[in-house]
Amino acid sequence: MTTQTTNNGQLMLQIASGIARRGFFVVSVGSGRCAVPGCCCTPEPQPWCYTIGLSELQHPELVVMGLPPEAAHSVMTRAYERARFGNPLESGVEYELDSVRIKLVEVPGDWLATDPSRMALWVQHYGPGRKALTLPYVTQLVWADAAGRFPDDPACDPAIRELQPVLADNPVDYPRKASRADRRRSARGR
Repeated sequence: MTTQTTNNGQLMLQIASGIARRGFFVVSVGSGRCAVPGCCCTPEPQPWCYTIGLSELQHPELVVMGLPPEAAHSVMTRAYERARFGNPLESGVEYELDSVRIKLVEVPGDWLATDPSRMALWVQHYGPGRKALTLPYVTQLVWADAAGRFPDDPACDPAIRELQPVLADNPVDYPRKASRADRRRSARGR
């Protein structure tokens, strides 16, 4: 058995254990804090997180752009708790969770259908043993700038809009797949 297979197996156990204990699991992408033991990932300019497990509550899986993993996890936890107790967040409605103004924006199915590797660990968790896998419904949890404006508002602080591109605006291109050169650089760093 290779180290990569062992590390992936450990990660799949962490995901299953997290869902069993807490009801969901948060995957951080590009934050430089990879969950794979021994990984030396470097941060990307636009890190993001996504959930695994919310679909088991008939709730969309969540994607959050631009927040540090701890903050994203905290807000996603609050969203999960609301869903678990029968009061799920609704798309387009503004909420305040953990002193953060948020709202959900629907993500077109093309975002994940065009590139399922965007939520590769979700696919790896739910895929085994199935002849066909239906990709989850996904919503983007967006957060407001200091004035309470969201990135889908043209008046939103440009820095906040840049941190969290609205996936509905360009579902095919973000986040972009790493180029062959980027993947080689990443592999050399491990």
